[in-house]
Amino acid sequence: MTPLQVKEINRIHAAVDDFASAMKTRLTRGVEMGYTGWDGEYPSGRLAGEIHADVQAALDGDGNRAADVANRAMMLWLRRANATHDGRAIDRTVDGIVGRGNGGEE
Repeated sequence: MTPLQVKEINRIHAAVDDFASAMKTRLTRGVEMGYTGWDGEYPSGRLAGEIHADVQAALDGDGNRAADVANRAMMLWLRRANATHDGRAIDRTVDGIVGRGNGGEE
C-alpha cells in the first residue's frame, strides 16, 4: 500500500468513526424518548419508507437525518444478517457482533 493510500484509508476511518458517533447519539436519544423495535419488532417496510423521508430531509439541510438514514439501514442490515440463507441461520446476532468485536464480518 502506498503512503497516499494509507492516508486516504485513515481519512475514511476517521469519517466513519465520526459518523458512527452521530448514529449512536441519535439512537441513544431515541431510546431516551421511548422508541423501541430497532432489532425486529418495528416493521421493515416502514423503516424502508422512513429512509426515503430521511434522505429528503438530509438533502434539505437537516444533517441529523443523515444519521437516521444510516441507523435505519443498520437495522435493515441486521435483520437481513439474521435471516436464513439456504435453510441455515447466518451467525450475525447482536450478541455475536458485540462478542466478536469485528463488526460481524465472517
